[in-house]
Formats: sequence, C-alpha cells, structure tokens
Amino acid sequence: MEELEFRGYNQKDKNHFMLALAKVITTKGSEGNIELNFDFVRSDNDGWLFNGFTTN
Repeated sequence: MEELEFRGYNQKDKNHFMLALAKVITTKGSEGNIELNFDFVRSDNDGWLFNGFTTN
C-alpha cells in the first residue's frame, strides 16, 4: 500500500462514490502506471460498502 498514491475521488451521487489510487512505475524501460478504481455504495444503515473495482 505504501507504493500507492491518491489519484482522485468522484462522488457520483449521494449513494455512490469512486476512489482512485495508482502505482507509478519509473523503472527505465517499464515506465507507466497502474490505476485502481474502487467503487462504494451506501448501505441501508448509512455505512459504505465495497462494490468492486476496475483497473486500467
């Protein structure tokens, strides 16, 4: 987790948000990034539940 950096937060509506984290790779010849997008939905008791993730 220490290699991940915050990339963004998107409140899609009052019951759904997405959190984006990324790992930036700076090794010569392998430069790039890996982004993880975590989706959350509001539960019936106003908590947040993990709803899946996507990657690039």
